[in-house]
Amino acid sequence: MFFYLPEGLDLSFLPPLRRPAAEWFLHKLFIQKTHRKLKKNDFIKMHSKILIRFMGAPHYVKIIKSLIKHGIILKSANYVKGKHSYGYRLTDSFCCRKHHRLEVTNKPLMKKIIKRQTEREYFWSDIHFWLKMNMKNHLTITSQSFKHKEDMLSVQRIIDGDFFASVCQYGRFHTNITNLRKSLRNDLRLDGKKIVEMDISNSQPLMLFILAKDFISNKGKLSGINAYPVSKQHQDSIVDNTPPLCLHFCEEYNCIKNNKEDANSLPDDLCLYGTLCETGRLYEHLMTLMEVNSNKRNKFKKDCFKKIFYCRNEHQNNKWSKLFENEFPSVMQVIKELKKKDYRHAPQLMQRVESDFMIHRVCGRIKNEYPDMRIITIHDSILSAGANMAIIKKIMEEEFSKMGVYPKLKEPRWFPSDDEIKPLVYLMKEN
Repeated sequence: MFFYLPEGLDLSFLPPLRRPAAEWFLHKLFIQKTHRKLKKNDFIKMHSKILIRFMGAPHYVKIIKSLIKHGIILKSANYVKGKHSYGYRLTDSFCCRKHHRLEVTNKPLMKKIIKRQTEREYFWSDIHFWLKMNMKNHLTITSQSFKHKEDMLSVQRIIDGDFFASVCQYGRFHTNITNLRKSLRNDLRLDGKKIVEMDISNSQPLMLFILAKDFISNKGKLSGINAYPVSKQHQDSIVDNTPPLCLHFCEEYNCIKNNKEDANSLPDDLCLYGTLCETGRLYEHLMTLMEVNSNKRNKFKKDCFKKIFYCRNEHQNNKWSKLFENEFPSVMQVIKELKKKDYRHAPQLMQRVESDFMIHRVCGRIKNEYPDMRIITIHDSILSAGANMAIIKKIMEEEFSKMGVYPKLKEPRWFPSDDEIKPLVYLMKEN
């Protein structure tokens, strides 16, 4: 077990017994850039209960004050009791430094870290553990990946076998790889083999189509949007942070069936929207309507999410939303209905459907039918050796057909080939 700290960090001003707690705290701040996409000046909120658990109730405040006093961290001022925790970040002189790897030797602290991880994995399915073991036991990265200073920590953690994995309340499986720079995927290896990637065209809009079909077919209600069976205890534990429409769990999509009668009963604009999503042409269709140049597709895609799918209902009075509503009135009606109580519910539900499909349907089948196949997931895509892609594509198509949708799967993206794989190296000296 390792901590990753800024190079040149000196904690000699702290009593020796308090340094392990300070190292844990600074490690958590320093590695956040490998967990999620953060800007340089973003603060990381940390609940006092977590700080007390790992740093000690009478000590954590004094340790943090000392770190602030010595110019190592900054503390945010937007604390609201019961709503917002204090946020922390490393100062500019430390946040951009190279990393220094420190082996954890404090046994009580190690026990706390292991116990915390075990608690987080309590409600995992066998599929989550299988995916994590695929990474831990079979994933490596080549020395060529040390190309950018900002990627060095992410790469070093993979080389060290320091893999993290977590399942968010919307079912997404977050790992070292989900936030890895796309260009570095070329350097990943599964059992020494180069990998290819297969994903779904127009993935998030397609998930909205599945939700809209369900919503309209069931007269304004959603049923069976998550195939992941969980215990009542788990359901109760997430009730405060989960959209109300997500609280119904079942083992199958009973409401979404593949039959012509259902298709004929859907509004024409919803059928058009679904066809565009299935063929991967939704953004191109909207760009044509808005007379946007095709070379601006990536920016246009981000604007669609920001101004149509993810914004508050009261902010829908923009040209993007108006054009979308004019073209797809029933789809917009569903979007607004899903966001009526909380504008975050729509994207959260879309992520629920996506994670249910990718993890519990597709990966679940691969695990059961091809347990020795090595795969890595990145939300709506699967990475594996090229020889496995035909099987993966077939399973994805079969699972989609059970839901009555037939989307276009992007052709596997082959990364540039290497004649040989260079041996792994550590650029950081071990202590």
